[in-house]
Amino acid sequence: MGKRFIMVLLSLLLIGVQTFAQNVVTGKVTDAKGEPIAAVGIQIKGTNVGVITDLDGNYRINAGNGAELVFTSIGYKTVTVPVGNRSTLNVVLEEDTLLLDDVVVVGYGTARRKDLTGSISAIQSETIGNRLETKMDEASDRYAE
Repeated sequence: MGKRFIMVLLSLLLIGVQTFAQNVVTGKVTDAKGEPIAAVGIQIKGTNVGVITDLDGNYRINAGNGAELVFTSIGYKTVTVPVGNRSTLNVVLEEDTLLLDDVVVVGYGTARRKDLTGSISAIQSETIGNRLETKMDEASDRYAE
């Protein structure tokens, strides 16, 4: 009875370990041209666990075999990919041209056009391309449309 009890207990422990086993998934995120995309958000669907890609588009995340990874980046369509039993998962993101029209780059980050509350000055690159300005506000005051 002692050996049998120990064997059953060990079997249950091993099944529990396999159930909660995490798979280390690595990969690279690129665009349609094969160029790496930096700062892509990768999140395990339904959780708050996530990572971002490095400058070369590489990432590493611990995900279960049944998990799905959600890849998001400004200017690209969101992609959801099931992990399965793979340890390497390379993803190609497709540009979202409709989304690009809605993003405005501001001096301290990005914002959607509909979320902006202040005024915006637009400066064409051709207008200031040949002039040397030391401060952005000088350029915007002189050449704002």
